[in-house]
Amino acid sequence: VDAGSAFETEQNVGVSHMAELMAWRSSELKGHLDTAKELEALGVSAVCQSNREHILYQAECLRDAAGTVVPLMMANVTAPLLLPDEMAEACHGVFVARDNLERNPSQLMTELLHHAAYPGNTLGRPMHCQEDNIANITPDAIRGFMGEHFRPERMVFVAVNVDHEETTKWVARSFLGKDYGPRRERPRIQPVYQGGDMRIPADLANVHISLGFEYGGWNSE
Repeated sequence: VDAGSAFETEQNVGVSHMAELMAWRSSELKGHLDTAKELEALGVSAVCQSNREHILYQAECLRDAAGTVVPLMMANVTAPLLLPDEMAEACHGVFVARDNLERNPSQLMTELLHHAAYPGNTLGRPMHCQEDNIANITPDAIRGFMGEHFRPERMVFVAVNVDHEETTKWVARSFLGKDYGPRRERPRIQPVYQGGDMRIPADLANVHISLGFEYGGWNSE
């Protein structure tokens, strides 16, 4: 999905991460428990990863299971229920993600580089929901973000080692009854580079140092 932390606003910083934590849970197709049981019975590895400029829903399964897995995936993308008890469980995942980040100096350094380069805008927004903003990431906030960005024209679906006709049928059925209206053009907000430095005191044996430079990006000529 063409979405991520770079498309967030001051009001919903962290919503992409919460969308990740709410993936593969209850949807209009199945509840969370039934979804988990079905994926386990089929031996499916299912994940969701939010990044700065995309959110990836991914599943690995046997070919015969694809007809079950694709509708489950698409239902989580197009029609999640975002139930209160599941939201509370996802909020706990915010603290787990924070702890994991603090134990991974390489990933933490990448985050800090972006914060220093683009403070408070687009690419500089944190990829993880911050504890002081959890209360603002409500089900309505997630639905609003998904309604704005989780649209057919901003999605790419890829499948390997499956029948093309069958796959397109499964995906097409997932959009039945969904009224997205006409195609929407979304203006690209250009990242504002500022640069600078960040220094984080820590009681560690090793020192971690990173140096980054502004670059035009994938679409640069």
